[in-house]
Amino acid sequence: MRTDSSPDQNEDKPDRRVFAGTAAGRADVAISLNGRDKGGRFLVVGTEDGYTMLADGKGRRIDKPKRKKNKHVELEGRADDWIAAKLLEGGKVTNNDIRKALAQYAAGRGANSSEGGM
Repeated sequence: MRTDSSPDQNEDKPDRRVFAGTAAGRADVAISLNGRDKGGRFLVVGTEDGYTMLADGKGRRIDKPKRKKNKHVELEGRADDWIAAKLLEGGKVTNNDIRKALAQYAAGRGANSSEGGM
């Protein structure tokens, strides 16, 4: 039984959740929790058994997405509908589309982007 009064670890991040136990969906925006890309924002472009396929359109391109275990990825939110529709319908998604979607997501959340726009 736990008797200390330490605050819950997840109280400071109420809008985030780890994919473990939940299904990651295409067009979700996720943060890498481990590895050299730790803290990076990616777009989920696919899923496999226990793995999430991530791309950012720059270092990790759509033709060779990063395969990460679900426990090493944290859900941040959902990208715009236009990119979600493209991914779900199986349409052609370019690296530029992914970069635009991530930039729009960051702008919508009020995050400062060092890229300077689209």
